Amino acid sequence: MTSQSLSKQILTIAIPVSLKLFLDMAMILIDLFMIGQLGSAELTAVGMGLVLLAGSIGVLDNLFATGGGILVARLTGAKREQCAANVLGGMFLIALPLYLIGTLAIPFVADLYLLFHTTAEVAVLGDLYFGTLVAGSIFIYLDVLLFTYFVSTGNSKLPMKIKIASLGLNVVFNYLFIFGNAGAPAMGIKGAALGTIVATSFNVALYLIVIKQSFTHVIQLRHSLTHLKDILKLGVPSVVENFTFQISWLFIISLINSYAASAAAGFQIGYRVESIAFLPGLGTAAAAATLVSRFVGANRSRDIDSVTSVTATLTCLFMGGVGGLMAIIPESFASLFTNELSVINDAATYIRIIGLAQIPLGLQFVYTASLRGLGDVSKTAIIKVVLLWLNIVIPSSVIAHLGLDVIWLFTVIALANVIDAAVFITRFKRLRAQSKMATMYSAVG
Repeated sequence: MTSQSLSKQILTIAIPVSLKLFLDMAMILIDLFMIGQLGSAELTAVGMGLVLLAGSIGVLDNLFATGGGILVARLTGAKREQCAANVLGGMFLIALPLYLIGTLAIPFVADLYLLFHTTAEVAVLGDLYFGTLVAGSIFIYLDVLLFTYFVSTGNSKLPMKIKIASLGLNVVFNYLFIFGNAGAPAMGIKGAALGTIVATSFNVALYLIVIKQSFTHVIQLRHSLTHLKDILKLGVPSVVENFTFQISWLFIISLINSYAASAAAGFQIGYRVESIAFLPGLGTAAAAATLVSRFVGANRSRDIDSVTSVTATLTCLFMGGVGGLMAIIPESFASLFTNELSVINDAATYIRIIGLAQIPLGLQFVYTASLRGLGDVSKTAIIKVVLLWLNIVIPSSVIAHLGLDVIWLFTVIALANVIDAAVFITRFKRLRAQSKMATMYSAVG
């Protein structure tokens, strides 16, 4: 298969996924932009709530993307669409109990905020925002589930179209609920959470309508149960990895929160800006995981190296360009969210530093996705956790303990991307070399 043909396949998946993720981020940025008009305490509460939300849905996201997504892509590559539909049924069976478990945290949201060194005011505001999101998170879970399924089957345009349809709805309800316009009650950050839930439930409704109208295979729940073991086998290592990452990341955020309030708010803004930069990388990583899994299912081993190489090149071009802008004009990005000069300065510092590390971050996305597509899930998860502690958690703790400037903590985060990329590129190449040698010996034998 030629590089041009592979590039077309990659972009067919990556561009709609990236645009859908960008619209997801736009929904978050709309919340932050509107909440930023209320004050820095509200902005910090929403930013922290979004981090906590990412942690809570990260379990489901990794379980579906790594477990269900790999299975669906492999079965689609092997032309076993009925089995792929049954895997979707298995993912539905997992979503509801996880949601019910998550709601048990609602009474303890304020305590959770305080655990990460926020002020009492931020904790009270966070209880309003994050508590509301958790209560309606079943729609967020189902949105993640259905997005994963359609991308894994190769239909990545549908999630993008659905998100476009719901984005305007989110803007309208934020406008109504946050500020109390058009006769609606002014609910502040709780209104932002309600706007997100309404828009996401609209996404889910559209997905279900498409399934009802276009599905040629009926989900067989009895067979769906047989796929639960495979979903969990592939997905649980990534769940553990993600859970460890989120807990560790929250610890790092608590260290940043121990600095000046402007540093905490600035980091929340900077992290959101960075999230825009790595959206193309997430899109190309989704393409890499899908295509590698599909080639494994179709027994097309020779295309695996090519698709990973081409995906890595495209990712470097995309993320390198955006990262360059981040490094050159960070203040322009930061000033979109706040007028407070001290917050802009701290946000710009993080944006500039992390902008220089976007290319290695993109390579890390692609090669870890390809490794998971190969089925190297458990060891990839273990390596990521070890690297996280060695490269970020421990050095950050030392920096905070010594009372060094927050810029050193930001620098450690950026350098970790470089080290991680080198490790996973090396592992992928070693596994592929071993696979080729095994194939050669098998042919000789």
